[in-house]
Amino acid sequence: MAAFITPVEVTPGTAAAWTDVDVSAQVPSGATGVILHIHATTAQDVGVRKNGSTDNRVTQMQSAAGHQWAAIGLDANRIFEGYVGSITDVNIDLVGYCTTDAVFFTNAVDKSLGSTGVYVDIDIATDTGADTAIAAIIEEIRTTGNSFQFALRKNGSTDDRSNTRPHAWAVIGVDGTELCEGQIGNLVVDFFLV
Repeated sequence: MAAFITPVEVTPGTAAAWTDVDVSAQVPSGATGVILHIHATTAQDVGVRKNGSTDNRVTQMQSAAGHQWAAIGLDANRIFEGYVGSITDVNIDLVGYCTTDAVFFTNAVDKSLGSTGVYVDIDIATDTGADTAIAAIIEEIRTTGNSFQFALRKNGSTDDRSNTRPHAWAVIGVDGTELCEGQIGNLVVDFFLV
């Protein structure tokens, strides 16, 4: 279950480095993840990951005055890690948290697609184990270029909405077999199951 709170700024105090962000004063014991609103006044590098992760996905916000939403895991001490290119030009606001219904991996699982221009099934069943998921949190990032589209949808949907952000997070419903669908415009666009 997700719970929303009055936004609290939790921007890391150090620029250009992965930095622990302790939210134990803002979220209850047992919280498994946080919901973040990330915004920048200039184009800046941004990344978030679960504390203890070796993931290193950092990329520049789409443009000055850009906004992103992200959901990322917490460790048992209610800490996640943030990366910002500037502590004065990027704000990360904590806007909510997830309880035990949401499970986050320490290192995200690569779900990148091998083809472009068509919807492809993304199967998360082997990643969730015995638990049956109802949704997937997918982080999208690209290694180069800002104009390549991507799209995500629940398996069986006919929705066809795409985005061109170079770094984004999405919560996507999965069907009873734990499938969702993704489409990319170029192989530089990668998906990760958070």
